Amino acid sequence: MTAPVTVHGRRPVGIDRATLQEGSYLGDLQRINVEATLPHIIAKLDESKVLENLRREPGTGEHVGFQFSDSDLYKTLEAIGWEIVRTGTDRFDGFLTDSYALLRQAQQADGYINSWGLSTSSPGLWVDLMWGHELYCAGHLFQAAVALNRAGRPELLEISRPFADLIVEKFRDQGTGGHPEIETALVELYRETGERSYLDAAAAFIRHRGAPTIHHGQFGPEYFQDHESPRTARIAIGHAVRQLYLDAGCVDLAVETGDEELLDAVVARWESAHHRRMYVTGGMGSRFQDESFGDDHELSSERSYAETCAAIADFQLSWRLLLQTGQARYAAAMERTLYNLLPAAVSADGTQFTYANPHQVRSVSRIQEHTAGRLPWFSCACCPPNMARLRASLAAYAAFVDDAGLALALPAAGRFEGADGAVTVAGDIEDGALTITPEGTLSGLRIRVPEWSTTVLIDGAAAESVDGWLTLPVDRATQVSFDVTPRLLVADPRVDAVRGCVAVQAGPTVMCAEAGDNESVDALAIDPAAPLVGGPRGVTATGAVLETDDDQLYRPYAERLLGRREVPLTLIPYRDWGRDGRVAMRVWLPVQGC
Repeated sequence: MTAPVTVHGRRPVGIDRATLQEGSYLGDLQRINVEATLPHIIAKLDESKVLENLRREPGTGEHVGFQFSDSDLYKTLEAIGWEIVRTGTDRFDGFLTDSYALLRQAQQADGYINSWGLSTSSPGLWVDLMWGHELYCAGHLFQAAVALNRAGRPELLEISRPFADLIVEKFRDQGTGGHPEIETALVELYRETGERSYLDAAAAFIRHRGAPTIHHGQFGPEYFQDHESPRTARIAIGHAVRQLYLDAGCVDLAVETGDEELLDAVVARWESAHHRRMYVTGGMGSRFQDESFGDDHELSSERSYAETCAAIADFQLSWRLLLQTGQARYAAAMERTLYNLLPAAVSADGTQFTYANPHQVRSVSRIQEHTAGRLPWFSCACCPPNMARLRASLAAYAAFVDDAGLALALPAAGRFEGADGAVTVAGDIEDGALTITPEGTLSGLRIRVPEWSTTVLIDGAAAESVDGWLTLPVDRATQVSFDVTPRLLVADPRVDAVRGCVAVQAGPTVMCAEAGDNESVDALAIDPAAPLVGGPRGVTATGAVLETDDDQLYRPYAERLLGRREVPLTLIPYRDWGRDGRVAMRVWLPVQGC
């Protein structure tokens, strides 16, 4: 997930060289992750029989849960690995020891490890590449092994390599998996070990996709991104997580091999998703059906699927493209997701989660996934451990180094070390004010200027950015100020679901109107001419409750407005919706009188 990428001199600041300030917004996300989320997930792994599946003797019983349940363990192990790198914690050592023993016991003589494949529920090893998820689980195992090896814990890497070698031999000439993940993992394993066959295997999996080589069943090839070669497909399509994981692997491969054609195709798909298929919060995948991308501009608020794992996958992909290109737009995409959809997907105490993420929930709703709010676990529990591994490695995404020095891509309170110096950042981007203090002999220092800021001040004087980046002095502390004034956003008019509506954003933070704070969220409108007061932690506005008639669903246009009653609007960050159990909310507000 955060294996080193060196492209055109750009490489991430290592997790052991990046620290988010304790008590800061992002720093608190990491603290909650290690103190609450990881212990909660470890307990749930046992309760949900993930560990029991691996304890079972091969061929002696049915598998419990989804075919890919092993990956829940592997993502958790990866999160623990990054936590050890970050803090040196030993609080999970007992769990690690038990997990290593469990995996050694489950591993076959040829290196194979997969509890579903070895159960009586499976038709046999490597038989069901479409749904078996053997390669998908292996990918998460390899990423966990890399993280723990970085932490000075090589045991999982020693377990993983025979399995990786088996996969290299098995799929050298044909075949690919129904759910991408193995591709990026093999590249990371190559970077960690220097074993070229892993990189070649990643290339083979990408080359085989679109041949096609798997049976698609009722879902069709687009669902699996098996309809066209990844080096020619230009549209983000099908199952959103699959598409975004595949593209992360394509970027990794292109980086290592200099494959510009493959990289250009990924950029086209990224633009397809971000320019025409992305929610204002950074959510990806609009359809419940197939957990998939919809058509261009198909972005329903009420029926938004916007799976948490898809947002995480897009964050990973955008990070890779940022390192490859240095373009600020990729960091802007990461920021949108980081301050909106991703924190909305976890409760304040770190022990409850969302799977789908709506952008409107009515006062009376029968969409079970939405009315349930956040839950402690899921039968398909891919999202909670995925969030844990992201938060454990969060600091490393904030900055990168290159030949020009150190770059703050996601400006956040903390300390970040480059090759020839470091920088300390004080303040919070949501407050619009940062103090940047360089240390050592930095060759250069720059900061990304957010797209949402209409102005940027350096020590109180207006400054101009170049391609979204602003150069800072390296010999003194600097005060950097951004404009976090609330503003109204409109969607492209082809997004029919929210035409005639506006959203409110302050700084990086998208707002929503929640029941309890406001009257009749279902019939609420906003006055776009009235002032917006506040900032990223809350906004007040003026609006109206539109009168309704339960006996008349449709009426003549001339009678479209039965009346309105002016009311104050209280808007909170989207990420905070439903924290106190109130579920009804909306991000997009109709313009008063429209």
